[in-house]
Amino acid sequence: MKFRSILTGALASLALVACASWHLEPAQSFRQELSAQYMRLARADGRPIHRWFNPTYFAAKSYQAAHGVDVQPEQPDTWNIPHEERDELKNAYDMLQIALVPDRKKVTKPVPAAQAQAAFDCWVEQADRNFIPSSQEKDCKAAFYEAFCRMYGGQCNASVKSDQIFRIYFDTNKTRIDAAGQSAIAAAVASYKQGASEIIVAGHADRVGKSDANLRLSKARADAVRARLVRAGVPASKVMDRYFGEKAPLVPTPDEVPNRNNRRVLIVVR
Repeated sequence: MKFRSILTGALASLALVACASWHLEPAQSFRQELSAQYMRLARADGRPIHRWFNPTYFAAKSYQAAHGVDVQPEQPDTWNIPHEERDELKNAYDMLQIALVPDRKKVTKPVPAAQAQAAFDCWVEQADRNFIPSSQEKDCKAAFYEAFCRMYGGQCNASVKSDQIFRIYFDTNKTRIDAAGQSAIAAAVASYKQGASEIIVAGHADRVGKSDANLRLSKARADAVRARLVRAGVPASKVMDRYFGEKAPLVPTPDEVPNRNNRRVLIVVR
């Protein structure tokens, strides 16, 4: 879909590495900074012989952000990404959505939040196997984790470790936790007890049913998982619950199309 060759300067700007030719004073809002970051990707030199429309794609995302559109991060399942890389990208996607929306980093940390989203899109693009492999995938990935850490106030380098994420899947319109889900909860509790500081529980739904009902359903799923975590010994004060309804699908689908991957609760051990 998008272009393969992105200047090192664009990547450096995403990570806030000093580079005079790419310097830009931080924007005062998430959308302004996001627009600037996407435009940097669109203007990057080294156009490939094919995939010529990639600069246009990023320029369109820049324009939308500048004009008030709620521009979303790329969804890894819509790209031709090898299975062995897709899981980490899915984890990163979920981490980013939690940070941007319920944790309100668009408001409280708009500059690193925008840089994290743009770096994530760059990483997804570079991982797509329709392109010739490039070391820039590694740079985009590093820029994402660096910006993500700064959203939470950390002084991180590019090797920052991602959160531990455990997934629980549900039947349509159900909140019952099956055996696999119980095992995921046990694994999350064990991970927490190794020295983590908190757990985030994020509920999701697919697009079957009305959006307001799916919001309530995602909350009920998150509540069910939270209760199990507390029962297993995690202090209630250390478990924060979030819920998205159908607004942050892992796999994009049309309305009323069921998808098990979207009927999920994430347990993020941080």
